[in-house]
Amino acid sequence: MDLDSVADELYGLRPSEFISTRTIRALEAKQAGDRQLSTSIAGLKRPTKSAWLVNVLSRQCHEQLNELLGLGADMWAAQDRLAGTELRDIARRRLEVVSALIQKARQIAREISEPVSDETARELGSTLEAAFADPGARDAVRFGRLTAALNYSGFGEIDQHKDPQQRPRVVDKSHKAEQRITGAGHGERANIAQERRRAQSALTEARADVVRTSQEMGRREQEVARAKKEKARLYQQIADLDAELSRLKVEASRATDEFIAAQQLCDGAQSTVRAAEVRVIRARQELDDLES
Repeated sequence: MDLDSVADELYGLRPSEFISTRTIRALEAKQAGDRQLSTSIAGLKRPTKSAWLVNVLSRQCHEQLNELLGLGADMWAAQDRLAGTELRDIARRRLEVVSALIQKARQIAREISEPVSDETARELGSTLEAAFADPGARDAVRFGRLTAALNYSGFGEIDQHKDPQQRPRVVDKSHKAEQRITGAGHGERANIAQERRRAQSALTEARADVVRTSQEMGRREQEVARAKKEKARLYQQIADLDAELSRLKVEASRATDEFIAAQQLCDGAQSTVRAAEVRVIRARQELDDLES
């Protein structure tokens, strides 16, 4: 037994099983005489529901997850080439893959009676978006030992160390570089580091703008697609109503013709009745005359 294998086991379990299994493994390590391992196992943090879903996806949905992570790398390459059409295609595909992964996670959870709230689904989507945009988050998601949801704001990087808990933290690498500047020429090197930090910040912000723009573009394209679909539905409804109106007009015309024919028959019948009444009156008069 070692920490890595235990962590891999624990972060593949559903949250409700995490604490009890962790306790058992920590006790087993203690009974085996490895108190340090026992303490390390006991210190492993239980994942949130959304983090658990990411860990599940990393284990059960390799192809879809790898496609999303690959799209993130493709996005930066397309951004460097200023390939606008390619960026739009990547943004559209990203939305499709993220949506499919969320639905797959919901399905997996539903099959084992683990309800997924809308908030949990949003956190899952946020983590997948972070994995798409940031290499650190990408590695963390692929490693499959998250304890909490990730967010990408576009400033700094998510530094995901390969410890069993995989707790992400945001670091500014340019600041670390400045801290390493020591010795002679400190002032000049500090100025260079400051300029480098500003350039890095500008680059990071520009990349974040690309991500946000791509995401917004993808959302707008989805809205346009929905509007086109709704337009087509309404036009079809209009066509159906026009067809129904034409049918009703034909039926109304047929009913009018039948009414006219029936009216003519009725008028003819009334004429026949009146003629019969006249004959009856004449017959009665003739009968009266004979009786007289």
